[in-house]
Amino acid sequence: MTRLRAALAAGGIARARAIFWPEDLPSRPDMYPLPPVVHPTFTADDATDFRIPGVELPDTYVLYHGPEETTNLRRALEAWTWAAGPIGENYPLVLLGLGETARMEATALAASVGVRDTVILLPIIPPGWIPSLYRRAEVIFHPAEVPAWGGAMRHALACGKPLVGIETAWTDAIVGPAAILVTPTDTRRLGASVIGVIVKEELSARLQEAAVARSTGWSDGHWGEKLAEGYEKVLSY
Repeated sequence: MTRLRAALAAGGIARARAIFWPEDLPSRPDMYPLPPVVHPTFTADDATDFRIPGVELPDTYVLYHGPEETTNLRRALEAWTWAAGPIGENYPLVLLGLGETARMEATALAASVGVRDTVILLPIIPPGWIPSLYRRAEVIFHPAEVPAWGGAMRHALACGKPLVGIETAWTDAIVGPAAILVTPTDTRRLGASVIGVIVKEELSARLQEAAVARSTGWSDGHWGEKLAEGYEKVLSY
């Protein structure tokens, strides 16, 4: 199935006149740049009472909203072994967006590395609740690659949240100074970085300020007009 998807995607791209691409990522000549964008609910102020029916959450937590492949789950949970002891009791790791099979796998992985008691696996959450889950997290932990559009890193920046992730060409381009990025194989430093953001108030404040600055304008209401202009230019080639 993965090969079929890749083949179909390659075939579709081969016939494309241009690819719309975030202007903050490395690009090619056949890509048409557009400003980054996130759903406006991630930038809106939210002062509502936060209770998801049937779901109990602690007042403070670290949020993982990333891929559910085994490699990514294992990296996240192995990194969490370095953070769980110092902060896990008061700041458990909340895993969001995993399907049933991935939740079962994450449960087994968490137990195998000894952090099951500090990991909370959420059921499927209606999309409308997700921005609130981001805003109420102490840290967004995303030790994984990112998609070009959207994704946890852009959502974290839009919410003005401290962010810890892995260092790649794309993640570095997206976050700039607004996150702590670590070599993907250095799980110890990934865990330590999460601890650092929580215990060092000045670091957390600096990252939040940088996140707000980085995401300014991502939901300015004119993105649709810019997209329409892009279609007009591309189709006139």
